[in-house]
Amino acid sequence: MAEGPRRAFQRRGRRRLRIPHRFGQDARPARAISETRSRPTFDGIIVLDPLARNRLIPQLIDMQIPVVTVGRYLGRPNVPWVDADIAAGIRRVLRHLRTERFQRPVLLSVDLEIAFVQDLESAFVDELAHQGCDPVIVRAADLSEVEAYEKATQFLSAWPDAVDAVVTASDRQAIGVLRAARRLGLHVPADLGIAGQGDTVIARNSQPALTSVHARPKDVGAAAVRMLLELISGQVIDSVKTPVDLAIRESTRRRPRLAHDAP
Repeated sequence: MAEGPRRAFQRRGRRRLRIPHRFGQDARPARAISETRSRPTFDGIIVLDPLARNRLIPQLIDMQIPVVTVGRYLGRPNVPWVDADIAAGIRRVLRHLRTERFQRPVLLSVDLEIAFVQDLESAFVDELAHQGCDPVIVRAADLSEVEAYEKATQFLSAWPDAVDAVVTASDRQAIGVLRAARRLGLHVPADLGIAGQGDTVIARNSQPALTSVHARPKDVGAAAVRMLLELISGQVIDSVKTPVDLAIRESTRRRPRLAHDAP
């Protein structure tokens, strides 16, 4: 997602200062801010996927530095944000899976206090409740392929007849689930459907290619930069939710391919 704001800044001829993500979690945020102040001056800051315990954002607000977040900030104070409509994306995934005759999906989420995870899990629970199914959520320690492989191997082995699809919080996790399925002798998508988030190159080039939610990072980045510049100029701005797309590929396609499906 960071690529979207970077390109948007370039198109507008603006300089970009990158602050290490660890600064937001620093136990002494004032020192973190002073370190950023020792670099070239800046007019405002875009924070990507801030954790609920992010300590830098309140300090920036106190210093009257304009802040926009990509992904809602779950802490206080409230700040303007732009975010992809992750809830709509997960609903589309689950309805697609049902159309393809997958009946027992599991969500492989991640143990992070960010809005993306909150929206992902809430939408998963709500949509399955609407479908009359019991939601099952497994949380990994991180978004890595290795962690996803280990988690998927565990629950696919423990629940051999209870899971026929896995929805993940990232494409890299989806690759880990695919590896676990192969180890256990499961065929994708005949035995197990797999869907990811991000529509990255690894999803497109995987064998089989992975169904994935495309969050339109260019649109998110452009909106974040526009909002920040408007905030810097003194305008009152509203938060923005951007649409997402679903790229349907072989990892969840049990029926014949349709004309509108992704390549």
